[in-house]
Amino acid sequence: MKNLLFIVVFVGLITQWGSSQVTCPGGNFSTQAEVNQYVSDNPGCEVVTGSLTFVNNPLTPITDISGLSSIIKIEGNCEFFSLSSLSNISLNSLDSVYGTFSINYYQGLNTVSFNDLSYVQKLFRISHDANQTSSLIASIPNLKYAQFIYINSIDEINIPLLETCTDIYMYNTNTISGFNEISSINNLTLDGDIVTGFNSLQSVDSIKLAIDISINGFNSLPTFPLNTNLYNLESFKGFNAVTQINSHLTIQSDTIDAFNGLTQVNGNINLTGNSISGFSALQSTENIFLTFSSDISGFNALQNVQSIGLTSNSGNISGFSVLDNINGNLVVNAQNITGFNAVENFNHIEINAQSLNGFNNIKSGNSLTISMPTISGFESLTDLVDWLTLIGQDVNGFNFLTSCSNISFQNFNNIVGFNGLTSTGNIFINVSGLAINGFNSLQNAAYIELKAPQIKGFNALQGGQLEFQNNQIIEGLNSYNQPLSLNFNGQKISGFNAIPNGDYSINADSIIGFNGVTTSSNLSLNAPYISGFNALVSANQLNITTQNLSGFNALTTAEITLQADIINGFNGLTQSTNISYSG
Repeated sequence: MKNLLFIVVFVGLITQWGSSQVTCPGGNFSTQAEVNQYVSDNPGCEVVTGSLTFVNNPLTPITDISGLSSIIKIEGNCEFFSLSSLSNISLNSLDSVYGTFSINYYQGLNTVSFNDLSYVQKLFRISHDANQTSSLIASIPNLKYAQFIYINSIDEINIPLLETCTDIYMYNTNTISGFNEISSINNLTLDGDIVTGFNSLQSVDSIKLAIDISINGFNSLPTFPLNTNLYNLESFKGFNAVTQINSHLTIQSDTIDAFNGLTQVNGNINLTGNSISGFSALQSTENIFLTFSSDISGFNALQNVQSIGLTSNSGNISGFSVLDNINGNLVVNAQNITGFNAVENFNHIEINAQSLNGFNNIKSGNSLTISMPTISGFESLTDLVDWLTLIGQDVNGFNFLTSCSNISFQNFNNIVGFNGLTSTGNIFINVSGLAINGFNSLQNAAYIELKAPQIKGFNALQGGQLEFQNNQIIEGLNSYNQPLSLNFNGQKISGFNAIPNGDYSINADSIIGFNGVTTSSNLSLNAPYISGFNALVSANQLNITTQNLSGFNALTTAEITLQADIINGFNGLTQSTNISYSG
């Protein structure tokens, strides 16, 4: 209706002009003399009843058309072919062309000025013959109607008020701006560096965008072109009316702020750049992969996704506030991570950060990997099917985790917590720092590797294969009742009060405990301080080297080789085939 009204009013004005304006015939010009003669023959011409054609003649070129500045209407075509010496094309009174308006030029054209041009019935064209971008900046501030627009190899084109056009093709153009009044186009092709505008465009049959630097606009267009080249951009903004994309969406741009109306992507989202915002209405997609050097935020309506990969090398990651299930993988790398507080169930989560404030409601999953200096929380996590891998300096938490098949710790100073864990398959603790303290509800494990200076806890552990290395202090393990091969090189051994009968060789600074052992065929102890073994009744071979010895108060029979300074105990010893003592 808006376009129809414009045409009706325009035709009415043309009718009035036709009765009062100065008319002149069309003309073909190839020399400046021909232009000058035409101006002299037709002074004050306003309406050209035919066509105006300007053709290049390198011997006597056209250099000035300012004498035609009174022309208001051309009833035929207005065409400039292969011009090389005309630096300025200015027809600022020209309002309408009822045929084709075309400028084709070589280097040298600096200015195109058509301030009143509002109507071109057929083709509007500006093209550079050299097929390389020139410095020409063309602004057509009042053009409202052109059936077909073709722009090729100029620096900048700005048509702010265009309302009606069937097809627009622009190639090798640095800056394209305006076009905010047009709502419908059959075919739109834009090939250039910077595109700004098209914010009223709602319908297009075919659209192709090949943009090298930035896009900002298209905020009323409900569809997104599938063949768009969006790599190595500086800025990508707009397309906020798009609600659904039925393919993969890949954008590589320093700044992305777009798609705030997008609810569904039936494919993957791949975004790479410096900073990202937008996507505030997105509810579902197959997979999301974001790689940015600064912050990643938003996606707070996302509910359904298979896998997510987020990398913010020097920034923060936040958002994703309603996402409750991760059916595939979630990999998050950033300086600081917040959010994800609705996630309850997951397949695999991998977190790499300096600090974390999120994931407070995760309950169960398949595997979880966290690499962070200090790891705490996760008090809602109760069940892990496969793996828990922790890499950091200090960990304190996971106290409601009741089962996990495999747990691995790397590079820690202190490990505290895990006091709700009752069973596991394997625990691998390989740390260079200080202490392990916790696991006091753990009853059964297939294998536990304890490579740490200090080990405390594990007081409910009853069975499982244990491996000790690089230990200085071992305390606890007072419910462990399975046969155990002990060959310690530690400083302090305390506990093991439920350990069964067997042969043991222990070298340490102090040995305390072992009050569940009743018999041993070969028991070798070497430590400055030894106290315990108060349930030991008999020992075929008992070899003790110490400075201070106490305990062994139930021992009745043994073959003893003893070297000690201070001896307390042996209160039940009644029979010995051999006692060798030096003190």
